[in-house]
Amino acid sequence: MISRTIRPLAILLAVLGCDALGPTDFTAASVEVFGNSQVKAGESITLHTLLKDKKGSTLSSSYTTVTWISSDETKATVGATTGVVTGIQEGTVTITATATGGAYGTKAVLVTPPDVVVNVSGPASLKLYESGSFTATVRDFAGHPLNRPVTWISSDPTKASIDASSGVVTTVATGSVTITATSGNATGTAQLTIAPAGVDRVEVVGTASLQIGQSAAFSAHLYDAQNHELTGRAVSWLSSAPLVASVSATGTVTGATVGSANISASSEGKSDFVSVSVTAAPQGLKLSGRVIDAVTGSGLSGALVDLIRASDQTSMGTITSTTQSDGTFLTDIFIMPAGGVYLRATRSGYVTGRILVAGGFDGTTMSIEALPLVPTSNQPGGIAGVVRNARTGAGLAGASLALYNNLTNTPVAPASTDANGAYSFTGLTAGTYRVAATAPGFQLAERVGIAVGNNGVTGNQDIVLSPNGTNDIRIVLTWGASPSDLDSHLTGPNTDATRFHVYYAGRGSFSSAPFAGLDVDDVSSFGPETISITQMNSGNYRYSVHDFTNRSSSTSTALSNSGAKVQVYTSAGLIATFAVPSGQVGNLWTVFEMTGSLTNPVLTPRNEMSNTSDPSTITSPPAIVGISGTQGNDAALIGRAVKGRAKPKY
Repeated sequence: MISRTIRPLAILLAVLGCDALGPTDFTAASVEVFGNSQVKAGESITLHTLLKDKKGSTLSSSYTTVTWISSDETKATVGATTGVVTGIQEGTVTITATATGGAYGTKAVLVTPPDVVVNVSGPASLKLYESGSFTATVRDFAGHPLNRPVTWISSDPTKASIDASSGVVTTVATGSVTITATSGNATGTAQLTIAPAGVDRVEVVGTASLQIGQSAAFSAHLYDAQNHELTGRAVSWLSSAPLVASVSATGTVTGATVGSANISASSEGKSDFVSVSVTAAPQGLKLSGRVIDAVTGSGLSGALVDLIRASDQTSMGTITSTTQSDGTFLTDIFIMPAGGVYLRATRSGYVTGRILVAGGFDGTTMSIEALPLVPTSNQPGGIAGVVRNARTGAGLAGASLALYNNLTNTPVAPASTDANGAYSFTGLTAGTYRVAATAPGFQLAERVGIAVGNNGVTGNQDIVLSPNGTNDIRIVLTWGASPSDLDSHLTGPNTDATRFHVYYAGRGSFSSAPFAGLDVDDVSSFGPETISITQMNSGNYRYSVHDFTNRSSSTSTALSNSGAKVQVYTSAGLIATFAVPSGQVGNLWTVFEMTGSLTNPVLTPRNEMSNTSDPSTITSPPAIVGISGTQGNDAALIGRAVKGRAKPKY
C-alpha cells in the first residue's frame, strides 16, 4: 500500500520539475529574444522571450522576472516589463532582455523611416505672367510634423514652371497644371489654374483734334504688369463731354460742337484718356483774281484756271474757272491743302502760267495777285530786282536767292545780291517764275507771278525781307509802278476810349503809346512801306491802304490795278498775304482787322474797296472816335488825316 502511494507522487514532482530526490531550480540559464527585427519610426512591435534552465528545459516566465532595455533610446524605446519596442528615428538598436539571475538575450532591431503624408498648400489660381509660392508639410500618420526635404515638379512646365527646391511657380500660359511635392516615396499634389493676365495699364491712342462732323477711330492698348500687351479684353469707352465729342462702344469719336472733351477707355479697373479739341469744320474758300497779258497788261478772256496741290503737284480736279472778258475769275469753293496750291492758267497762244498761293482764310473769298501769261512767240528773258530791308527800304548785300519755275518744288537756279542788294537771273525760258530770298538776320520772303519773255529783263522785282529775332508784328506793303504813292494806314485802340492813327505823317512810335509806327514811306512806286507794332492793346486793329496819288478821285481803279500786296510777319515768320481786289473802283483798300497778341495775332480779312472823297458817307464799322473827338469810322479818320496833312515830298 505504501509503494502504490509513493509512485504517483514521484510522477507529480517530475511534472512540476522537481527532483524527486531534492528541491527544483527555477533560475533561467539562457534567454532567447524573438519577434520582428524591424519597426517603422513612430510605430511599435512586441518582442518575446524563451527561457531555459541549465538543463535546457523551458521555464515559464511566471517563475522569473524579465527586464527589457534599449541600447539607444533616441532610435527606439522598449517597455521595461512588456518588451514593446517603439521606433523613434532611423537606425539600428539592440534590445536586451534580462531574466532574474542575470541570464539575458539580445535582438538587433532596425528602425525604418515612418509612413508619411505630404500636404501641399498654395494659390489655387494665378494670372498669366504672375508668380506664387507653394509649401509642403510632411507628417507621419499620427499627424506629427517631420523635417523632410521636398522636391517640386509641375505637370506641364509650358504652362507653369516651378523651382524644384523653393516651390516658387511662374506662369507662362493659360490653362491648368498639377503641382507635386515629393518626400521620399510620399507625394502630395495641388491643382493650379492659370487665368489670363490682369490689366495693369491702359493706353489710349487717338487724334488730339477733330472738326465738327468728323469721326476718327481711337484705340485702347492694354498691358499687364510686365508690359505684355493683352488682347481679347472688354473695353469701355466714355466721353467727358458727349455733346462736344461722342464716342461709340468701339472707340469711334465724332465731333459735335466746338469745345474739348476727354475720351477715356477703361478695362479691369484701369483707364487712360486723350483730350480732344473740336473745331468748326472748314467752310472752304474761293480765289478771285485776274489773268493778264504779260506784255500789254490787259485782261485775257477765256483762260482756263485750275488748282494744283503744291505739295505733290497733283490736280485738284473739278476746282476750275474760266476768265471773263476783263480777265477776272472766281474759283469754286475748296479746302486749302497744307503747303498751298498753284493756281494755273492756260490759254491758246500763251505759255501756261502758275502762281503759288501759300494759304488763305477759311470762309472767305481771297484776292490773289494778277497772273501774267507770256505769249508763246516770246523769246527767253530775265528777272532783276533788289532785295530790301523792310524796316529801312535799303538794299541788302549778300542775300541768297533761289529761282523756281513753279513746275517743281526744287529751285532751278541760285543767285546772290551785290553790294547794293541788286540781283538778276538771265537766259530764262518764257513763262512765270517766283523768287525766294533770305539773308542772315532776316526771314524768308518770296515774289510770285513774275512774267519772263519778250527777250528782255523783267525788272523792279524787289523782294522785301523782314528782320527776325524781334518780338513784333510787321505789316509790309509792296506794289507795282503805278500809282507812284500808296500809303499804309493803321488804326487801333489806345488805352482809353480813343483810337490812334499811324500813317505817313509819323503819328505813333515804337517805344511809347501806341507802340506802333511807320518804318518806311515810299512815294516813288514799288514800296516797301512797313508799319511795325511792338505792343498790342486790347481791342481791334485795322489796316488799310490808301491811294494818295488818286486821293481826289472817286472813280479811280488805279489802286485795284496796282498789284498791291500786303504781307504780315511775326517772330515766327510770314503768317498772311493779302492781294488787292482786281478791277474795282476805290482809293481806299481796307485790308484786314486784327486782335490777339504779338505772338498770336488773329487776323480777319476785310478786303473792301471804298473812297475817302466824302468820308462821312463811307461805312466801316465798328464806329470809333475820330481825331476831332466826333463819332466816325476808320475811313473817315483816314480821310480827315489825308486832307489835313500834306505829304512833304509828294
